[in-house]
Amino acid sequence: MLGKAMLAIQEPQDALAAFTQAQGYDPNDSEVVLLVGQALTQGHYYQKAIIYYQNVLSSNNKLEFVLELGLLLMKTKRLSEADKYLNLELFVDEFSNFGISELKIMVKGLECIQQLQMRKQGVDNLKSNPIA
Repeated sequence: MLGKAMLAIQEPQDALAAFTQAQGYDPNDSEVVLLVGQALTQGHYYQKAIIYYQNVLSSNNKLEFVLELGLLLMKTKRLSEADKYLNLELFVDEFSNFGISELKIMVKGLECIQQLQMRKQGVDNLKSNPIA
């Protein structure tokens, strides 16, 4: 709770300290893992956040961690690296086997893949073409 409050008031250093302490109690808590990455990102420690997510992924290959790393790589304009993490095969699966939260992550992943492909092609935004 303290870490989230610190993030909300733009104090990523203090938030990071709180999340790191919380992570000591339960290093496998996915929410805390994501919050540590968000605190690093909000504090503009992009390289540290990238390394952090890569280390997390070496032991836990959850889609939400892959997605956060892919988004961060896109944010830092490292599109070819983002392409390695944001791929269709990873986010397209048998949808009937998943709950709502997993489906939300999959849809967000597909949206990110679409944004990545547009950036790689030099397209800023997607404009719909009216049907004639």
